[in-house]
Amino acid sequence: MQYGYILLFVFDKIVLHTLSIRGHDIRHILHDSSNVQFRNLLTLINACANHCLSYRGVEIVNLEKIKDLLDAEIVVGDDKLNLEITTAFGADLMSDVLAFARSGCLLITGLSNPQAVRTAYALDIAAIVVCRGKSLTDKFIEIAKELGIPILWTQFIMFEACGRLYREGLTGCIREVLVEDKQRAQ
Repeated sequence: MQYGYILLFVFDKIVLHTLSIRGHDIRHILHDSSNVQFRNLLTLINACANHCLSYRGVEIVNLEKIKDLLDAEIVVGDDKLNLEITTAFGADLMSDVLAFARSGCLLITGLSNPQAVRTAYALDIAAIVVCRGKSLTDKFIEIAKELGIPILWTQFIMFEACGRLYREGLTGCIREVLVEDKQRAQ
């Protein structure tokens, strides 16, 4: 029984990493690939990933559900409403985002400057929620479109936005700052 948990843990880590590649749902590859063995492998990985995530109690929430939960407007990326998100990170300091956010997460921030979009792109963050009703500049929107990063806009403060998402099962990409994370942030 113990070996089963160890195998599940290792497989879980591999699958979560696979799913976090640039924050994209891997199912789009299934339709683009002509290699049947590759498609079968991806189908298996996707099924196992969903099983592992549900086993861990992790909810998979798509952008459309996030939009509804936050009474948000889709500013960029209305063609990506099916993008699945499993973790989130909230911060206004881009140095914290660089140090602690993880690939594939949802970034919740009050910043609406080009640096926030470029930071999200550099970390392969799946989407950005701009909270507190901050006004969005044309440059911010233009860069997000150019880089293909969905932007949601909500009137809620960051605390309320994070709380609503957490209540629905979306967890933070990190739970606490560990010693090695503190060293990386300095």
